[in-house]
Amino acid sequence: MDIDQLESELENWDIDPQNINLNGPAVYDGCFNLIRCKDGKWEIFYGSLGKKTLHSIFDSEEQACLAFIKLLQENKNTEKLADKPKYWKGYRRYASSFQVYCVIGILVVGLLMGLAGAGYQIYTREINFMFWIFVVWTISYGAIIFFYCHERLYEIFEHLAEPVIYFSIMMFCAACTFLVPFFNIPNIMASETPVYDTVCLILIEPLFPLGAWGTYRFLLKEYVDELKEYIRSKKNDADDESGSTYDKEYEKELKSMRKKSSIE
Repeated sequence: MDIDQLESELENWDIDPQNINLNGPAVYDGCFNLIRCKDGKWEIFYGSLGKKTLHSIFDSEEQACLAFIKLLQENKNTEKLADKPKYWKGYRRYASSFQVYCVIGILVVGLLMGLAGAGYQIYTREINFMFWIFVVWTISYGAIIFFYCHERLYEIFEHLAEPVIYFSIMMFCAACTFLVPFFNIPNIMASETPVYDTVCLILIEPLFPLGAWGTYRFLLKEYVDELKEYIRSKKNDADDESGSTYDKEYEKELKSMRKKSSIE
């Protein structure tokens, strides 16, 4: 058995194609891989969160293909071969374990900062709006870490929660672009703002529109493009369905006319 025969065999299996990678670049977003190594050997493994599990190396293509089938059979009724939603992009497809754990580390630091802020507010006995901001901050980072470490849950989180978060950041930056000057320019003109604060405001102000643009261009735009494509595909499907319905009705009417003419 070779790769081509294996691919033909797996077409008859009830397995999501996104869960299988045959001799392509290594995939680490919850995928079974069969890859030819540079030294001519073959390796099979399950890639997830930037690391390899269920890893084996074989000398021949046939051995690897047979072992790959056996591996899929052993995991056929497990979560590893569960269907992925069609909108799953798998942006961590080529991420290394180092990159994944670096992101987790950054998220943990954000979680600890939220805890520290809430703890400081409790220590100073100032339970005001800042305390609740830190509470929401902590809960949000905790949820993100939880979803990030559970890949199947992250698939849903990435396409439901992340766009909302990015949109909120963009709107916050856009609002600050107009509100910061609106509230501070009168004070600056009245010489009620210290020089140091004035310089800081002037330096910080350009960062808000830049942040709004950067959030949209590099984070949110991909989701917006996907939404546009989804709406476009739905519209095309609706047009095709209405066209096919019209064709069926036309054919039905034509058949009835032919039947009448043959009777006459």
